[in-house]
Amino acid sequence: MTLSAGDRLGRYETLEHLGAGGMGEVYRATDTEIERNVAVKKLPEAVAQDEARLARFEREAKAVAKVSHPNVLDIHDCGREGEITYSVSELLEGETLRDHAGGGIMRYSAFVLAILCATVTSVSGATPAERHADVLLRHSVDLQPGEHLVIDCSPAGEELSEAVFRQALEMGARVTVLSSLRHQNEMELRSASDEALRWLSPVVTTAIETANALIVIDAPENTRAGAGNDPTRLAAAQERSGKYWQLVLSRSGSGELRWVYTHAPTPARAQQAGMGFLQYREFAHRSMGLDEEDPVAAWSQRCEEQAGHVARFNGGKMVRLTGPDIDLTLSIDGRHFVNACGRGNFPDGEIFTSPVEDTVNGWVRFSYPLIYQGQTIEGLQLWIERGRVARFEAASGQQYLETLLALDDGARVIGELGIGTNGGIDRFTKNMLYDEKMDGTVHFALGSGYPEAGGTNVSQIHIDMLVDMSDGAIEVDGRRVYENGRFVD
Repeated sequence: MTLSAGDRLGRYETLEHLGAGGMGEVYRATDTEIERNVAVKKLPEAVAQDEARLARFEREAKAVAKVSHPNVLDIHDCGREGEITYSVSELLEGETLRDHAGGGIMRYSAFVLAILCATVTSVSGATPAERHADVLLRHSVDLQPGEHLVIDCSPAGEELSEAVFRQALEMGARVTVLSSLRHQNEMELRSASDEALRWLSPVVTTAIETANALIVIDAPENTRAGAGNDPTRLAAAQERSGKYWQLVLSRSGSGELRWVYTHAPTPARAQQAGMGFLQYREFAHRSMGLDEEDPVAAWSQRCEEQAGHVARFNGGKMVRLTGPDIDLTLSIDGRHFVNACGRGNFPDGEIFTSPVEDTVNGWVRFSYPLIYQGQTIEGLQLWIERGRVARFEAASGQQYLETLLALDDGARVIGELGIGTNGGIDRFTKNMLYDEKMDGTVHFALGSGYPEAGGTNVSQIHIDMLVDMSDGAIEVDGRRVYENGRFVD
């Protein structure tokens, strides 16, 4: 509905229509309370009727209102009148950008681009860490003013942790920071009693139990810090980690907690991946979509694309995976695939489910080494009967795996099937946060399932293992949906 001169939106009275575009219609108006001319933008109906887009508009309006810069319009107000949603800004008199650029669409476009680049650089100067933080807060956990955010971080990730902390405060959140010491894990493995290794501090549990959102920032300085330790000591430390993540998953499954686990690039991760640090950092940022013009919008688009993949599975009953390294069947009857697009892990890019626990049968050989707690297990093969590991073989690390599988009754159960979709992850990095998202692979996890997918298995462990599906296939109820590393119609 186009407004006419004299129409009122709250305290604002329209005077004339100035223009329209994809983001709405703009009017010259007057603020009747202080008798000042302003610009009123009426949002398109598609935005005003979409709760998610409307919430984003309101958050961004609040963020822009905090900026004071000669190249940025001052935002005075935003509101709703009946079915009309609008924003109010200062009114700039004078020629348009098109007129100022001297006509010519190419000249006009180049002029606008130059202005935009200069403004973005001078106003935000956003570093990759700040862009990373922005996606975590606005997309991954969708933080809202007044909410309690917990940041669980380590010293080597200080730049990212500080960016998250600062932006969360600016968004009006209440923030708790849980930070570890530089060599804390190694010192605990060397000096703590077994009881202390298993102990989860009530400070940590209280923080998570009262949080609306949790961001875990892992930034190891030594990815082999656990190597050389007695497997039983590592297992004791894993018990504490298991308690932590069981609490997180329980609150997440009930809808009480939104969380994301991410990595800040470090030289240790680069060395583990066989790359120089600068090369690894570029790879990490590309896999996160931080090179996109609008990373948040890019991840929203990925969510829409992956919804189509999810639809191929949901409502199905039996799944079969075949290939040179796999021949497995499992049931997903009553379960559903979760669209993982940045709201649990970051980087992300997978769809996953928890199979019906006692229905997984067959054999699988994992194409890549399994690295867990600084330990490496290579050449792993599993024979699975009724959802449990009946037999296994490993070229190395077999004793360590035996210790993990003996931790509890749920450790031998297949808790997850996931399918990677992130084309930006094009190599094996020995870092499962990235590797399990690699396009053309599937992964299984031993241990805890995901309540949000219908999983019921509980364990202190959740260990992901990766299978190359470049020559494999997946069928749902006899219908092929995936072949040679790609989804098919």
